[in-house]
Amino acid sequence: MPRRPLYQPEKFQGLPCSARLVWFHIWALGEGEYSARKLAEDLEMSPSMAAHALRLLVQRELLQVVRPPSGSRGGVYRVATRRSS
Repeated sequence: MPRRPLYQPEKFQGLPCSARLVWFHIWALGEGEYSARKLAEDLEMSPSMAAHALRLLVQRELLQVVRPPSGSRGGVYRVATRRSS
């Protein structure tokens, strides 16, 4: 029996590659503080692209905001767990 993915693949449809890259980066590293600037540096993209990716991922419920960003402090995000249907 094939294993079900930890995420809902249909939520990734139509997402830009930058958002998918941010999601996999956070999935690989785990819950933590991620600023758009640091993500942009780590993933070689612009800070605005990283911030847009974070917004899209939160809107699609692929990331959960543990603590929202404030001033120069990055937000704390975690990969959203799959809800059983």
